[in-house]
Amino acid sequence: MLMAMSEPATQPRGRDAIRGRGAIRGRGTGRAPDRGRTESEPSRGRGRQAEARHNDQRVLDAARAVVARYGADAPVSVIAHRAGVGMGSLYRRYGSKADLLRHLCMLAMTATIEAAQAALAEPDAWTGLAGYIHACVSQGTGTLGALAGSIETTPEMWSTSKASRELLEQILARARETDQFRPDVTALDVAWLIETLTASHYEERWRVSG
Repeated sequence: MLMAMSEPATQPRGRDAIRGRGAIRGRGTGRAPDRGRTESEPSRGRGRQAEARHNDQRVLDAARAVVARYGADAPVSVIAHRAGVGMGSLYRRYGSKADLLRHLCMLAMTATIEAAQAALAEPDAWTGLAGYIHACVSQGTGTLGALAGSIETTPEMWSTSKASRELLEQILARARETDQFRPDVTALDVAWLIETLTASHYEERWRVSG
């Protein structure tokens, strides 16, 4: 009974024995697992994701520059050309020009909120206001002023815009308490200043890059 349990009734011989050993190594495929291929698949996936993020950032940067120059009439073809991507790639990422512009608006308003929060955290009110204006101009948030009334907005855009305006009012209220800021300057004045400086910034970039 012990001998029967320890040895199979028949043993594979010749090619069958070799094939059996190969099946163990290759998990039933007859060859060793291709570990190199399975290990490279995640790397290729990460590479494609990084490339997609890079291309998306190029599209957004190009869109800001083109909108700064052409306003709501910014041609999508010019955006794609400046970004170095095809029209098909752009429309696969954004279903329409309006979708792209709405996304730009949300990014801009989110950036202004972050800049406003940093300004309010600054102990000196004037330094905070100056930092807010500088951050908004450097991030191109003022380019989107030309789109007002030209695209359909969403409830999320309205609520984000409201939050941004309220924070700016808090910045100005702090600044008015100092002797360095005129009391009659409004949030609209600051927004206009940011739009003007941003337009000049992008016009210079456009002239340099061609």
